[in-house]
Amino acid sequence: EIKYTCDTKDEVSWTTENSKVAKESGEGVVTAVGKGITVITAYSDGKYDNISVVVEKDETDNNELPVFDKESDISSISVSVVGGGKDDISVKKGEKHQLKYFTEPSDSTDKVVWYSEDLKVAKVSKKGVCEAVGTGKTVIKAIAPNGVSGELVVRVK
Repeated sequence: EIKYTCDTKDEVSWTTENSKVAKESGEGVVTAVGKGITVITAYSDGKYDNISVVVEKDETDNNELPVFDKESDISSISVSVVGGGKDDISVKKGEKHQLKYFTEPSDSTDKVVWYSEDLKVAKVSKKGVCEAVGTGKTVIKAIAPNGVSGELVVRVK
């Protein structure tokens, strides 16, 4: 669980875009419930703000809840494999590949978070090392602090 607060004396209402990923208590407490990405929105006095939330299982099977806000200059991201391969790659089970990302603007100093949509097919480390662990297809994403993302489809044989 993570508690968010709003700097207002007015009443705040909260919504979540996908309640299968994270639930919001109505008082700013967000609880991870399933793997994925969602947006939590706080409304108050005709104004609103969004927080993007990514939920994934880590190696110890605990929920990680990286939180993103709108503070980023990144407008686009592309993802590729060091040494070649972008958009859609095919790899063999057990292989590891170093991934890299490119942002627009290219001189952005904002950090991204790596994310795999299916950890049973491929894992990705915090440093962008993709490991093929099971047959199937998944999407690896690099996600900026403002929720902008780039992706690479990984097919494991």
